[in-house]
Amino acid sequence: MKIMRTYFSAVGIDAEVFDECIWRSLETSEGTILGDFELVCRRVEFGNRVTYEVFALPKGATPARSAKNHSLTSPNKQTNN
Repeated sequence: MKIMRTYFSAVGIDAEVFDECIWRSLETSEGTILGDFELVCRRVEFGNRVTYEVFALPKGATPARSAKNHSLTSPNKQTNN
């Protein structure tokens, strides 16, 4: 987490805003608007492990791996239409 915090601070995101985004990710993955972009933090649990996804996006953009765009169907699975 310290590496991510340092990186985002270096590119102009206040460390306190980053920390707040991480804390908010415990309840929601809504972004925080910062000028012309949005900081989005997501907390993801994998069994007994936790990871965080952090995106700095242009206002109104959606992360490429959003739940809406993620399919649980294998790309190799064939369907009969």
